[in-house]
Amino acid sequence: MIRVNSYVLMTLIATGFLFSFSAGASKKKSANKIAVDYIKVRTPQSLSPRVLARIQPQVNSESAEKQPLEKPIVRKNSMSAEPKETPIKSAMTVIDYPHFALFAEKLKSTDEIIALYKTSLSTWDKKEQSQFKALWSQNESGQSQFLKNFKQATPYVRGEIEKESVLNATLARYQLLLMKIKADYFAKKWKNLTENIELAFTIPAEIPYQEASLVGLRLGHAMRSLLLDELEGLDVKKDSILFKDNQFLTMLQRARLPWPIDRVILSDAKRLSNEKASVMAEAIAAELQKNPYQSAEKIIKEKKWSRSTDTEVLMQLWREQDIAEMQNEMNRFGKLLLKYASLRFEHMHKNKPEQAEQLVKEDIIQRVPVDYTTGKPMSISL
Repeated sequence: MIRVNSYVLMTLIATGFLFSFSAGASKKKSANKIAVDYIKVRTPQSLSPRVLARIQPQVNSESAEKQPLEKPIVRKNSMSAEPKETPIKSAMTVIDYPHFALFAEKLKSTDEIIALYKTSLSTWDKKEQSQFKALWSQNESGQSQFLKNFKQATPYVRGEIEKESVLNATLARYQLLLMKIKADYFAKKWKNLTENIELAFTIPAEIPYQEASLVGLRLGHAMRSLLLDELEGLDVKKDSILFKDNQFLTMLQRARLPWPIDRVILSDAKRLSNEKASVMAEAIAAELQKNPYQSAEKIIKEKKWSRSTDTEVLMQLWREQDIAEMQNEMNRFGKLLLKYASLRFEHMHKNKPEQAEQLVKEDIIQRVPVDYTTGKPMSISL
């Protein structure tokens, strides 16, 4: 029986449990099922027993993140973004950042949220709207603080989302936000809609940097996939108040879709407890900073490193199919931006644009999105 730890979890995710998820709106799958697949215990077929034997238990995150005694540390309330200093006998102050685990514990009716979100993908009638209002009311206080922490870029304690229950609850809170977007849309609360969409992009953009792990990277991707499904499904009309000016599109163009794989590789390679592996990870990360559209395996082959336990693990961290998923996500967002920009153009001119370049000339968008598969500017699908 293989002992499961966070590095096993990392390799499980590296072998592609999540990548079957983000195929676009036509292949929707509940986030709860994704969370279960994340944590499901099974031996990755792509890793040999010799490699698995090298996997080390995760260093306790509390001790790993411990600050030197001479540096003062700030304590924050575990659910609040507001600083709260607590003196200790050693004349130190201790940091207690917000905890995903505590927000998971405080979430009420998690199963009901997940079930309603699944239903909302196809139906949003009075019954579903009523159920949502009740669930939002139950969780409004905790949800507001959860979202406020991300608005203020307050870092969370690392490593907690690797627990299945915490990951499920974090995704459920995100689903609750996505249903709020849907509710705002149908209630024509356009200001709230814009603010919540912007926040829904911010959360998955922040998590990969806060976690600096493959789990965080995949979770951010899963969240954005759900968000893009939601936005692609909204039946927005050209006469919508969203397109009376450029504010909505300006917000979309501020959206970040990061894939900080170089940072993730540097962080997760430390779990190998091997200096040689860390040196190789640094070299791979440096190459990915220059060009993220190359797999770790390709870099390893170009470096002519001999095949070893370490290289087998490192090759799993950034694969060709991972690159394809990143390109697919960027392309989905680019098409969505063109769709909404075209509606703004119609709102202005009462006719559809014939070329994407017209949207730039009208200052609706700053530039034509690039097709990340071909490297060429996207065209408008009429």
